[in-house]
Amino acid sequence: MTNISIQDLRALQSTLNAAIDVYDTSPDPDTTAKINKAAKAIAAVTRGTSTDFIGLGFQPLENTVIRIGIDLDLFNIIEENVTLDQLARKTGADPNLLTRILRLLVAIKVLNEASYHVYSATPLSHMFRVPPIRDWMKTTYDTLLPIWQEIPGWLRENGYKDITSLNSNPTKSMYGANFFDALSKDPRRETDFASAMSLQDNIPKVATAQFPWNEAAATFDRSKSDVFVVDVGGGQGQYLARLINEYPAMPGRKIV
Repeated sequence: MTNISIQDLRALQSTLNAAIDVYDTSPDPDTTAKINKAAKAIAAVTRGTSTDFIGLGFQPLENTVIRIGIDLDLFNIIEENVTLDQLARKTGADPNLLTRILRLLVAIKVLNEASYHVYSATPLSHMFRVPPIRDWMKTTYDTLLPIWQEIPGWLRENGYKDITSLNSNPTKSMYGANFFDALSKDPRRETDFASAMSLQDNIPKVATAQFPWNEAAATFDRSKSDVFVVDVGGGQGQYLARLINEYPAMPGRKIV
């Protein structure tokens, strides 16, 4: 644990308590975001940088085991008190391999181990039952991760120049084509991507509306630009439409 004074902890506690008090009378997404930020600040200083460092190193493995869990349909199969033997029979996976997969899913709180080799669902594992959420995970791992892995080498080879060209970029280096051209050649990944882009319409508001839109609107400066928000998510503007509905007084132009 990082050495931290009780005064600093009390200050962080006060920030969290103040955000919770506001939420009591105004339970909107902006207030939820402030509670989340304050809670993360407390977790960060009490957890310590060593734990954070180790966690960063294992993040790719966490995504990998979730991706395997999706392929094995674990998040649909596991509800309450499902045994290892039952899972092995239903998935066809080797029990020893399955044990290692489940151990990590429990460690990152995607699943719960109710007792030895007996597993149950969590709110997070339930989310992976929603097709757009499941497909977002598949898209990030199968389609976007290879591009991200290409970026360091591409930047080294190109003298750390900004990525501005459609003819020379990490995506084209990885796939031999630009993103949507490459996607169109793989129907499975294209279908997953299209499903993932409808994500905002299928998960709880608290999971998507983390940006403090009210604060941004209050400080919007039209003298710099009349555009308030640009939706570049790759879909058909579903999130922007939802945003305008939730914040009808949002200023400026909105662009898809």
